[in-house]
Amino acid sequence: MKKAFVFGKFLPFHKGHEALIRFALSKADFLTVLICCSNYEETPPEKRVQWIQDAFPMEPDLEIRVLHYLEEDLPNTSVASEQVSFIWSKKFKEILPDYELVITSEEYGDYVAGFMGIQHIAFDIPRNLYPVSASAIRSDRTKYWEFLPDSVKPDFALKVVILGTESTGKTTLANQLADYFQCTVVQEAGRDLIAHSDSVEFDQLESVAIEHARRIEEATKGPHPLLIIDTDIHITLSYARFLFGSTLNLPDSVFHRNKADLYLYCTRDVPFVQDGTRLGEEQRNKLDESHRTVLQSYGISFTELTGSWESRFKEAVGAVADLSLQLKNSRIPFYAVPVYNYDPLTIQVGKFSGQLREEHPARLLALADRIKAEIDEVPIEALYVLSIRLYDLGKKDQAVYWFYTAQNRARIFMGMVDKEQMGGMGSEAFELMHLFSAFNQIVGIYLNGYAFNDVDKLIPIVQKVRAEVQDIATCNRVYKNVQFLPDANLDSCKKSKEEELDASIIYLRENKEEIKRKRIEAGIQDKY
Repeated sequence: MKKAFVFGKFLPFHKGHEALIRFALSKADFLTVLICCSNYEETPPEKRVQWIQDAFPMEPDLEIRVLHYLEEDLPNTSVASEQVSFIWSKKFKEILPDYELVITSEEYGDYVAGFMGIQHIAFDIPRNLYPVSASAIRSDRTKYWEFLPDSVKPDFALKVVILGTESTGKTTLANQLADYFQCTVVQEAGRDLIAHSDSVEFDQLESVAIEHARRIEEATKGPHPLLIIDTDIHITLSYARFLFGSTLNLPDSVFHRNKADLYLYCTRDVPFVQDGTRLGEEQRNKLDESHRTVLQSYGISFTELTGSWESRFKEAVGAVADLSLQLKNSRIPFYAVPVYNYDPLTIQVGKFSGQLREEHPARLLALADRIKAEIDEVPIEALYVLSIRLYDLGKKDQAVYWFYTAQNRARIFMGMVDKEQMGGMGSEAFELMHLFSAFNQIVGIYLNGYAFNDVDKLIPIVQKVRAEVQDIATCNRVYKNVQFLPDANLDSCKKSKEEELDASIIYLRENKEEIKRKRIEAGIQDKY
């Protein structure tokens, strides 16, 4: 029996992977698909297994295994590296000792096979058949959406739900947003199944809930990853409570399909229009209170849309635009494992690590406020990462402030480290100093590149950072294993930093036209 294997992260599983596996099945009697899951990846292995199982539901000669590994032991790279391939091949040989064939779409497949002493068969390395990669999908979901199998799409769709009581413009707004963003709209099932709110029967509400969930599920498999959904399960639950004083007993799958990334709530401060299907105005207002109570009981946070129809639409567009940044990953390509990796997004900087993965700009800004309140207890590397994440999500002015704040503190850290006690490679102080330098050099290209687009806007940011120098406390609170100079040296270190920033402010004021001219000549003005 000829046994073969393919391996990968499958983040996400796409049609190119599916074609690779089908090709591999034709070349072997038995095939193992090895899913490599690192200790820093958020997508659970069970999810990846399910994606592949859904694509190959009745394949007796196929098995799916999961390889859990530590990135400190098995390095991540998609580049054809002989050294990295040697490390991985040893692990593959250990767990697949009697396999004689590996099939890949990568140049490094030859290295792996050579080290294992087995055969490598390449499949579509130039990506001519399927011009896609998992990293390309992660970087631009909209562009590569067609390459995701239907079983995978629901996990990568972005859902926006329009909520509110009757006669608040939900359906009109949903259609307007779908037209504006050229995406999919899911129409309210209740409008098609219930003739009038006064004549609804309890059993009809269950039918509405199930049908609406089905429509959402089908829409996630459509041509666009962004969905605008007119109402949701919580509104149906509210009707059951408001009209019948009872609760719908629904399967978990209904709630799962309704789960959204953004909830917009249309307030009732608009004229009531009776279209012949609605409750009376007084009942409609009481229903509004019921909706809010139900949403609160299920922990659903929402953004209220108030005022004129025009202002509601404008505010909704802004909220959806912020959310849709997630569809296109324009992350700064920086990695310093295990502290940070941009793709897949990996963050290990202490207690805020999980929250720094936040993809919603407003919530990330709220996190920045919390970090600000505890800043002397926060690792400097967390401040650098915050600046990267803000930049990635389009909050570039705030990103500049946090980058310079991190840089400020990093330079004071470097000035306060006792160089005679620092130690060499592998010591915490040595590694941190090189980490901070990497942030400054690589991330600085993007943050400085953006900041110097508008010197008039940059100067107040630098002034703010300068004003906060004296608030910097000793580094001992965070880095307890690093040997620092006595605290008596801190004041002189901070004074030196203040003088440096003062000189920078003067330079910016006196040379802003020259800075702009040189940037235009170099072709970098407005590039970042």
